[in-house]
Amino acid sequence: MTDGTSGRSGTWRQRLAVGLGLLFVLIAAGLLATVPGELAEKRRYLAAPPCPESTSSDTCTTLVPATVVGKRSLGGRLRTYALDIVEQDTNVVQRLRSVEYAPVYSSVSAGDEVVLTYWRGEIAAVTFGSAVQQTRDSPIRGWRAPLGFGLQSLFLGLPLLVIAVWSRYHSPSPQQPYPWSVGCLAVATVFPGPIALLASREDSDIPEVLLATAVAVPVGAAVGALVTGWLRWRARWRAKRNENASDITPVLPTGTKFVPATVLGDVPYSQDFFDRLIVGEGRPAATPDRKGRVAVRKTLPETLTVQRVRAFRPDDPDHWSLAYKYNGVVLECRDGDRTVHIITRRRDAPLILGALVGSPDPADSANAGSGQPAGPS
Repeated sequence: MTDGTSGRSGTWRQRLAVGLGLLFVLIAAGLLATVPGELAEKRRYLAAPPCPESTSSDTCTTLVPATVVGKRSLGGRLRTYALDIVEQDTNVVQRLRSVEYAPVYSSVSAGDEVVLTYWRGEIAAVTFGSAVQQTRDSPIRGWRAPLGFGLQSLFLGLPLLVIAVWSRYHSPSPQQPYPWSVGCLAVATVFPGPIALLASREDSDIPEVLLATAVAVPVGAAVGALVTGWLRWRARWRAKRNENASDITPVLPTGTKFVPATVLGDVPYSQDFFDRLIVGEGRPAATPDRKGRVAVRKTLPETLTVQRVRAFRPDDPDHWSLAYKYNGVVLECRDGDRTVHIITRRRDAPLILGALVGSPDPADSANAGSGQPAGPS
């Protein structure tokens, strides 16, 4: 098996991160580009005078009397409030939705008279006495959704692009997946997204939304530092725990098992995409089939002997540790004059070792993880 496949896993992850990152950034750009137009529409609405009686126009607002026939609260955490109303001289019930509880929704009850404000064919506001409440279709709220979701998309796309660019020029490993700066930046940029979305719903104007979002950035950076520090400490602890492979001893398989493992070496049974070993049916066999549905396998020969079992080392290829994370080990073997490596998870190594060396005596069991020959094949 050649090392030509070593970068495939990292490459597709980088491409996926770049693709998703660019997609989110483009969505953000499209949404944020509509905000100036929504603000201009808001200004036109606020400056519009009432239309003359019995007329309507796109440059003025129309006032229509109506009667409240019911009200209800809808939704879960992001609750909306609905008024069921009937316009004067009609029997058609309309439902007006608003994200605000006050001042009208909290004050009216069935039978109360209200005044509806129409703007360009949509009910933009409802008035009860001196209280005015905007509906969900009001142009006063038109900028909120594109700004909130635009910032959310931007803060989703940026960390993906940062990680993808960093990975393009570095080789991450489980022991040090990403440096402090990348981890902190990723969390710092993800955290403000939901804050921006919530603020765009609740706050009254754009400066307030941007202020809430800006405050969330250093908070996210602090959280990012804590998370990144904990992850690095955990990575080092798990790597140190995995340094000792002397406790791995052969275990004879009971029944057929398909275990994740990769055979690497200049031998015919080392094949690209053969990422499983079949144990429990005599000699182990490499296969690309994870469930035994296809009879494609390469049997490991009797001439293959295990030299030792060890943990990953810093000079090992990066794709080994990326594939098997913290719990990977290496079975160093010889087949004649050729070196063969079997890469697998620590918990599967005893079964593979048992399938290769059989049932060893106690001395061979002790040697299996100590760098000494593990026993005859």
